[in-house]
Amino acid sequence: MIKKKLLVILISITFALVVLFSCASLLAIKKVEVKYALANTDVNAVQKILDKNLNKNLLFLSEGDVKDLLKRQPYLDVVTVDKKFPNVLSVSVKERREVYRIQTDSASYILDENGFVLNDTGVAMQNNEIIDLSFISFVNNPSFPTKIEVVSAKLGEKLQTTHDQAFYQTLKIAKNVGLFDCIKSISIECIDPIGWQEFDVEFLTKTGVSLKVMDLLVDGERKGQVCFDAYNNEASDYQKRFGNILGYYSQGKLTVIHTFEGQPDTLFEDI
Repeated sequence: MIKKKLLVILISITFALVVLFSCASLLAIKKVEVKYALANTDVNAVQKILDKNLNKNLLFLSEGDVKDLLKRQPYLDVVTVDKKFPNVLSVSVKERREVYRIQTDSASYILDENGFVLNDTGVAMQNNEIIDLSFISFVNNPSFPTKIEVVSAKLGEKLQTTHDQAFYQTLKIAKNVGLFDCIKSISIECIDPIGWQEFDVEFLTKTGVSLKVMDLLVDGERKGQVCFDAYNNEASDYQKRFGNILGYYSQGKLTVIHTFEGQPDTLFEDI
């Protein structure tokens, strides 16, 4: 009787293993489809890297596993990872665009529009123009830090600074207005190096107008949008060549003025 039970158990285990190995074989990745949105990257090299997923179990493969393979390719962004059962992996890859250059005392970095570090040489590899982004301070005191500093700049990862809220708020404004081609440089100025709660950001356009968002952390996105709208809606190209456009709150109202030829002109004011 005991021998019969052992035989039944052994047969059951064997059957289970056969089913398991059959499923594993059925779900082994046989093809990796790659959809590209690339201009400057060798697609064959990308395909070769992603083909390392071949014969892995599709069921247990995660999106993180796929992204890890491209970690050493900072210019590449994995947009989607789709599993087509039983054995096809589909990956959509796009190329990150060089947008910003940040120069510190000891290094220079190229970033994309979202703040991902693309290279640490400061040399642009693509043909588009680069926006110089800098951190400055309202005061100069060698006894303590008075401006934003870079904390970590790992390739393929987002830049980390001593005040990410101000830094990424600035990138968000630039991305929202979608006017990268008209911006020459950006500077983020720390006005309060003690409490680190007040920052101004200046967008210098290629036409020569300075757009300044005052007190960045207070409704900065709206101020930035209204400033750029005011710049775009100026009556003539001549007026877009000079002066300063300032966005700030005055008596609880968002106000935007354009100081042009020594005269401030109110372009926007909350009702």
